[in-house]
Amino acid sequence: MAKQIVRFDPSKVLDIQIRVQRDGEAFFRFYDVNGDPISQTGKSYKLFIRRQAGGAAVITLQTTDSSIIITDNELKALMTVELSNISPGRYFYELYDVTLKKTYLTGICYIVNDSFNVSE
Repeated sequence: MAKQIVRFDPSKVLDIQIRVQRDGEAFFRFYDVNGDPISQTGKSYKLFIRRQAGGAAVITLQTTDSSIIITDNELKALMTVELSNISPGRYFYELYDVTLKKTYLTGICYIVNDSFNVSE
């Protein structure tokens, strides 16, 4: 999977894409309004993938099991073949800051069965 850097304002929409039964990774980098890195070291996060907004998670990635790795201002979410073995379709994701006990980011997660890019 090619490394893609996306800069965004958390108040904006950010969709993500996961390929069925594929290893992969997604990066979330944190910057302040001046473009300076915001360290996430010492924090804890969870990334939930849900079939319906507010529903039960079908995939959970977290720092406590090393499926999310934090390095300074970067979160690296690691997807495995086993975790991504779910039906293609439109899901919802939530990036939850366990340390602050609040949702940082939510959006649509497309689970796709090929290399189709939903942004094209």
